[in-house]
Amino acid sequence: MAKNEKATQDEVTHETKSQSSPLTNGFKGVAEVLLPGSSLLMDGDIKKGAIHTVGGLAGRVVLGPVGWFAAAANSYSNSVTGKNLHEHFIKQEDAKQDSIQQQG
Repeated sequence: MAKNEKATQDEVTHETKSQSSPLTNGFKGVAEVLLPGSSLLMDGDIKKGAIHTVGGLAGRVVLGPVGWFAAAANSYSNSVTGKNLHEHFIKQEDAKQDSIQQQG
């Protein structure tokens, strides 16, 4: 798959995710409190949802409520925006520079 095709698919995914209603996003947020990964499961992304669920349960055992919350927040972010939580805190230019440096 070409890089341009990948960028186009990411844009389509982001556009689709951003069209969720506030009511749906609120329901996803409440569901995440009960079980990390549930918003991804509601979106039909079983693989990522299951990974976040297992990660949330393991995080709760190791880190307590902080681990549970971290998995739930990342799952919700991924479901609503199409980005992982940490991607909201880095600049796009920095990410592009890092990927260029890794390739070259």
